[in-house]
Amino acid sequence: MMVIQLNWLAIASATFAYYVLGALWFGPLCGRLYDRALELERSRNQKWPPMYYIVPLVSSFTVAVTTAAFSSMLPIGEFHNAWLLGLVFGIGYAVPISFTNAVNPKTPHPLLYAAVTGSYHLVGILIVATIVFAWR
Repeated sequence: MMVIQLNWLAIASATFAYYVLGALWFGPLCGRLYDRALELERSRNQKWPPMYYIVPLVSSFTVAVTTAAFSSMLPIGEFHNAWLLGLVFGIGYAVPISFTNAVNPKTPHPLLYAAVTGSYHLVGILIVATIVFAWR
């Protein structure tokens, strides 16, 4: 029987890193591209409902737990294998899902939206995999 060992401090750190990356990515780093993709006009004092903060936090936690679980189950002996796991999850799941979600009639510029969100998730998952592996 396989035992999954989770380091909750690593998971909390990875969750926080992924969540903060989102704040930076959709703010100062790529916020203008994201806004252009959605033809969104933000006001200087834009207020967002709590859901816009809670859902990404829960999602970041879920990705961190899942990555930690797979990291525990797989023979990841070297650091580059943790990045390989992050690439498999990012390129294999997150990027294609971002592109699929972008292609709908309500997204004015779906390829730009998918590029911004997909690359965010790829980088975020690589960071999560790195933190989880480093703290094993």
